Amino acid sequence: MQGPYSFSSPRPSLPTSYSQSFGILRTVDFTIYPDGTTHISQQSTADPTEPELKVPLFGKSIDNLVAQDENGLLLSFDIEGKDAIVQTLGASSVSIEYDS
Repeated sequence: MQGPYSFSSPRPSLPTSYSQSFGILRTVDFTIYPDGTTHISQQSTADPTEPELKVPLFGKSIDNLVAQDENGLLLSFDIEGKDAIVQTLGASSVSIEYDS
């Protein structure tokens, strides 16, 4: 069998926040390529009144991370350990894509 292989997992009740802000991880998609590289897409809800959203990241290394709001606006972020701290700018939904 040759790849890439892809699977999705809706996660309607997994909290993605700890001390920064409250959000819910709504979906996470993994596309696994034959060389072992994995592309990850995550979508989370965000509280538009909070300035930041803490999102857990999957994988040992994080490359090519892009964070966008529901309108496609690019959002700033910092990576702290296994989490991304996203500056939400009033967004109610945040999409993150990256490679691991």
